[in-house]
Amino acid sequence: MAKAIQTQLELKTKCEQVQQSLKGLYDWEQEIKQKEAQTRQQQQQEVEGDLAAPVRSCVDEMLKFVADQNAKEKTEMTSSNPPPPPPASSITELKEAEKFNAIGNTFHKRAKDAAMEFSFHKENNDQNAIEMYSKAIEINDRDPTYFVNRANSLFTLERYEECITDCDSAIALDAECANAYYRRMQAYEYLGNNEQAYSDCAKILKVAMDRNQIARTKQDMERIEKRLKKEADIVKEQGNKHWTSKEFEKGRQCFSKAISLYGNDPIYFYNRSLCNFHLKDYDAVAKDCDRAIELDKDYFRPYYQRMRVRELRADYLGAINDCQTYLKLVKNEKQRLTAEKDLERLQLTLKKEQQPKAYNWNELRKNASLVSFVNKAPHLRSKFLFAETAKKNNDLRSVFDGRFQTKCFQLRDCLQLRGHSGRRYRQDLQQQHRRAAGRTQTGTLESRKSLPVVLEQAQAVLFASGDAVKPTQRDVPEGR
Repeated sequence: MAKAIQTQLELKTKCEQVQQSLKGLYDWEQEIKQKEAQTRQQQQQEVEGDLAAPVRSCVDEMLKFVADQNAKEKTEMTSSNPPPPPPASSITELKEAEKFNAIGNTFHKRAKDAAMEFSFHKENNDQNAIEMYSKAIEINDRDPTYFVNRANSLFTLERYEECITDCDSAIALDAECANAYYRRMQAYEYLGNNEQAYSDCAKILKVAMDRNQIARTKQDMERIEKRLKKEADIVKEQGNKHWTSKEFEKGRQCFSKAISLYGNDPIYFYNRSLCNFHLKDYDAVAKDCDRAIELDKDYFRPYYQRMRVRELRADYLGAINDCQTYLKLVKNEKQRLTAEKDLERLQLTLKKEQQPKAYNWNELRKNASLVSFVNKAPHLRSKFLFAETAKKNNDLRSVFDGRFQTKCFQLRDCLQLRGHSGRRYRQDLQQQHRRAAGRTQTGTLESRKSLPVVLEQAQAVLFASGDAVKPTQRDVPEGR
């Protein structure tokens, strides 16, 4: 009996609460109607006051009225295509839509209060709120707040797909509506679509202006990231199995899916680069290694993988740099030894492939200076010694070159050699020259330079012996 009485009392109190809420709604509606009637009366009075004729007895008011009318006409003439005033019907429709929106807000608030009290009136209030928001949208479908409010009620009723459609329509009307993004993010998260939820969180951080909303969104992002990381790890394990079984294409697909779920882990990019390397997609390998290094500069494995790609492309300097950084970061001794061998091989290939430098000979000539050698070259040293010995021995006849005979004829014409002694002296010189030519080569630069000295000495010897006669004017031929 006590329980029955208690339940009856609870029902009575709840019924009283409902009656009070309905009475409050009725009173609120009456107040809105009174306010609307007052605003209509004020508008009519303003219109009548504008169109009323001026009082004839007051001249000042007449002149002011005329001046105002002229000013209005001028402004209408100068302004091109002025915007038409909104019709009275549209104003009333907007007000009616706002009224339904307010009623829906009250129902939604009551639904929240009922949810806090674990009351069974929650669903009814949410359903009533949805009906009110729908009426407001039917009247005015250009206000995104109506769609967002209805999406909130749909979300509380766990109608997530309908909630997402309302959020999409609100975002289409206003691309910077942070509340629509947030409600859609929650709906995606409850449906298990963590990727879309994470992307909506990123959009909220770009659009939102409220600090509390930004902080709340960051917390939601951390929670969603943990879920995405777990899903990505599961997909990564599948990719590792495909890689061990040498199914590189399937492994690449799995690692790409893991990257799409959670793109902040460098291991996913490195594993995909291994599959791309075996598939000979070297451009993709380089991109994946670069991305992995950007995410974690202390992760040593992508450096070695990128070194292999650069070696295949004959970029030996880049490969050497990657190998050196790999040696700085790696800790395993076996991996270190293999990397050191690779570094030696790369340095040797770089020396072989390195082209000689192109010298600018003009610049070198400007900065060059003459060098005096202590010992001359062998082919010059022998001739120099031969000339020195010839000077020491006063053997002037041995330094004549191949033009000795022509020079002798010139000497004969100039000195007018006569007699048997002059011919004999010339023959003796020819014999000595032939003997010297048989032993060594003549005709060097030193012999050419010493030829005038030899001629003077030969002339002095001939005049001293008396075998030659001084040339006269008639004996010298013309033109010489």
